[in-house]
Amino acid sequence: NGESRIIRSAAAVYFKNLVKKGWSLHLNQQAPNNNEQIDISKEDREAIKQHMVTLVCECGRYGDVMKQLSAALVIISASDFPKNWPNLLPEIVQRLEHSIELRIILGMLITAN
Repeated sequence: NGESRIIRSAAAVYFKNLVKKGWSLHLNQQAPNNNEQIDISKEDREAIKQHMVTLVCECGRYGDVMKQLSAALVIISASDFPKNWPNLLPEIVQRLEHSIELRIILGMLITAN
């Protein structure tokens, strides 16, 4: 229903903004106000990276959510790939090779762009 769509969208925007403000020190230095910095623990970072590609693939039917999660994935990969996220590219390639679903392919292509 409409309320669920709004909640999904708001959650995706919140998550993307959380990643934007808290993922890497380099990105945080660009924030105009240091109070905007968010500390994301190492354990949370690893858990996010473990599920991020799957989340982008699975939310394909929700275009607005997919765009926000793809943006978060781009931020994370800009910070962590390849040194701190060596399995990102193999995971994306594996998703593309074994998927016949257009939404999964689209999610990976948006992310790769």
